[in-house]
Amino acid sequence: MNFVGRAEIIESIQSRIALGQMSLCVVYGPHRSGKSYVASQLVRRHKAVYLAGRMANESVHVADINRALEARFVPADEPVESLQQAFVRLFESSVKTPQTVVIDDYPSLVEAVPQFPIHLRDLLDTYKDTSRLNIILMANGMEQLDGRIIGDRSLIGPFVSEYLEVKPFSLVD
Repeated sequence: MNFVGRAEIIESIQSRIALGQMSLCVVYGPHRSGKSYVASQLVRRHKAVYLAGRMANESVHVADINRALEARFVPADEPVESLQQAFVRLFESSVKTPQTVVIDDYPSLVEAVPQFPIHLRDLLDTYKDTSRLNIILMANGMEQLDGRIIGDRSLIGPFVSEYLEVKPFSLVD
């Protein structure tokens, strides 16, 4: 199924991925606007690591990412014990081979693991010249992004390459 207006967003992200450089894209829009469709297409087309940011504790997120890493890297490396360790592995592997990770509902992940933006900022800064990791963050709206991704309090805002809005469907759509 192809949703109206989503192909352009997917193509924009794919163009950025094709550059072979580290990038951080933000996809936002209201609930039920098609963000998960965009995420599913990127995961399918790029064999991306998918992390659901739903409200959970870090151990749930670590279990999710261990499953994703096991499916992505064959033979499987040792299981990771933290999100920080998982992202170190993703950044390190992206130096040799481009990698893509989609974090659906990034604000919920930050609520569950408040130190994550600090670790992500440090990794983005450390690997800015060598990484080919493409990170796509999903959020419901700009108000959720304030202080997390945009604004004076943002730790990772300077690294964002592109903001893409998924607009709600109209009656014409």
